[in-house]
Amino acid sequence: MLVLSFALIYQFFHWIEHIAQVYQHWLLAVPAKDSHGILFFLDFEWNHFVFNTGYFVALLMVFLLFVA
Repeated sequence: MLVLSFALIYQFFHWIEHIAQVYQHWLLAVPAKDSHGILFFLDFEWNHFVFNTGYFVALLMVFLLFVA
């Protein structure tokens, strides 16, 4: 259950970051290429890859622990 909780919290913060980017672009009229979200220093493609890999591993662990 701890792994599932971690995965959900992890994804929630990822979602909030994207909400911030949409807010910056649509409501503040910041160009899309300059809408970097709350943690602007992490707005790199490699960071997204690492984030998604970590999330996939967490979900895989949940699957293996609860389903298999």
